[in-house]
Amino acid sequence: CSHALREAFRVVDGAVQKISHWSFQGSCAVCCMIVESGQNNNSTTSTYVVSGNIGDSRAVLSRSKRAVDLTVDHKPNDYQERKRVESLGGAVRWHGATDKDGKPIEST
Repeated sequence: CSHALREAFRVVDGAVQKISHWSFQGSCAVCCMIVESGQNNNSTTSTYVVSGNIGDSRAVLSRSKRAVDLTVDHKPNDYQERKRVESLGGAVRWHGATDKDGKPIEST
């Protein structure tokens, strides 16, 4: 299932990149699949969630009245995300406001 989800995101990405007037657009998407595997004839089955996201969209599951994050936001101000982007040859540039010490000010 995770392969199918990854492939779906790849196919959509390829199609979007071919639309020239969308070249400077951002994107956000999140999807989840609930998968049940195993046999149903009085044997054990397992249920799990496969999730995927692009951008700063997120999926959260409520379990016993507690929030469980299913995804990690893809935000450029996150250290791990910045390193991932840079490792792929990209760059992260800040074009927003800064405080008096030059640190980025983010909206909430």
